[in-house]
Amino acid sequence: MIDMTYDPDADAASIRVAVGKVAETAEAGPFAYDMDEQGRVLGIEVLAASKVLASDSVLHGRRSLTLAEIGERVKAVSDIYAARFQIERDELWHLGKLTEELGELNAAFLQLAGRGRTRGYTPEELRRNLESEAADLLAHLLLFAQQQKIDLEAALRNKWFSYLTEETG
Repeated sequence: MIDMTYDPDADAASIRVAVGKVAETAEAGPFAYDMDEQGRVLGIEVLAASKVLASDSVLHGRRSLTLAEIGERVKAVSDIYAARFQIERDELWHLGKLTEELGELNAAFLQLAGRGRTRGYTPEELRRNLESEAADLLAHLLLFAQQQKIDLEAALRNKWFSYLTEETG
């Protein structure tokens, strides 16, 4: 899971998205990105967070985000990242990223399960990495769905939730 902290005095939110050694920090608008040597984002700091993230209740965890809200925030971060690295995101890029992120989730799971090299990480770090990779996969699924104009909430209602009855919830 992504770790997020909020400093009300600085009005800054810090979001840890992956485990690794910070090699570079870059700024883009109200965002500062910590990246590893491969350019992978490890953490994001949001300056003027109460304005950028819009809802004070979200910053303090008082309500959950909707799938649409999560998708919009993921897209905003992805847009900044794509502009910074001059990435053209078409349908094949989105599909390729889903495949890449599923592979990274698989590797993180195998490491945590003791079936892959742990590279000296602690069990807690391996757990955070698994959570981060799950977040990456979800984020890229949301981006793919947006690019393909798929309403995931409607698709879930039609495909999955149609099996639920009043008795099952």
